[in-house]
Amino acid sequence: MSVEAVAAVLARHDHVSVVPHQQADADALGSAIGLATTVAADADTVLPDGLAQGGRRLADGLDVTDTVVVAVDTPSTARLPGLDVGTVDAPLVVIDHHEPGDLSALATAEYRSTAAGATAALVPTVAAALDRPLPPTGAIGLAVGLYADTQGLAGAAKSELQCFGECVATAGSRAGEIPPLLRSRSPGFSR
Repeated sequence: MSVEAVAAVLARHDHVSVVPHQQADADALGSAIGLATTVAADADTVLPDGLAQGGRRLADGLDVTDTVVVAVDTPSTARLPGLDVGTVDAPLVVIDHHEPGDLSALATAEYRSTAAGATAALVPTVAAALDRPLPPTGAIGLAVGLYADTQGLAGAAKSELQCFGECVATAGSRAGEIPPLLRSRSPGFSR
């Protein structure tokens, strides 16, 4: 499946729930924040093991009218504890840079590139396919995720370096928030 298929599914829904893998690292959380702040006015990020109430709400039958669930930076249902994506009555979109796992078979649409150094490198392509600009908060999250999963950009491809630069530029007056997050073991993001 393609980024166009992902964009088509996302464009048809008023609400997006973005779910990164358990023990979300900077790439997973940055990708979730980047996507949630970009794709829909009504979007939330649910951390499977970090926000029990949010994960429980999804697992217990979130009202999924006009909702799509997006799994980011995870190929496997095993990395989404407490969330049985097979029982959620909503389309499932997967955006990931890992080798495919069991989520691929469950996905309504999938955008995967195992050549990418980070899932955060894929989210701007989804935003572009939706013709939506990245907001500063999303750009900050993506920059930090790119930096973390490409070993401080040392393992980044040319396109990922360009993406990092574009994220820093998009952060605008908030770009100064990025360096402390690059040094932090537990990045926090503000709105």
